[in-house]
Amino acid sequence: MAYINKLRRLQGFVAMPDGHRHIPRLHGVLNQIADDYSIDLIFAHERLSTHLLLRKNLRQLVARSDFVLCCTDGQDPDVAFEAGLAVGLQKPFVLVILPETQRLPATFMGHFYVELSGDTSDHERLRSAFESLVADLAGGDMAIAARGGGSVRLPRMGCAVGGSYS
Repeated sequence: MAYINKLRRLQGFVAMPDGHRHIPRLHGVLNQIADDYSIDLIFAHERLSTHLLLRKNLRQLVARSDFVLCCTDGQDPDVAFEAGLAVGLQKPFVLVILPETQRLPATFMGHFYVELSGDTSDHERLRSAFESLVADLAGGDMAIAARGGGSVRLPRMGCAVGGSYS
């Protein structure tokens, strides 16, 4: 059984706010990086298009995933709910903080995060986040094989002080 699990590709669940201007570009970057690491991503808005599907399948999709990425601007209650579901199901998750984010729910504090700036540096920030996730989930072997090096630990979000997240 352990042999089968080692051959299975990692699977991540991605929660994103609908209609945010950075989402189309972010979607493409996430898919590109996931392909580099042989990770399958499930985007909530693609799989759960109706309320009935959401109610029926959301928990199952998150439970079957190896990790959760929550792309947030701090304003979307669906993303906050999906982050809460990840915590409740004890799934590793990373917050991807979108540019122009003003406030985040206090319950997001204490989790690993990557903060995007809306420019070309976002690609490397997200790549580093994936590398850290893969290293944690696969014991480091997959990340080292994919990138030829070690991973960088993501920072944990501290309490907001003076408009800052960390």
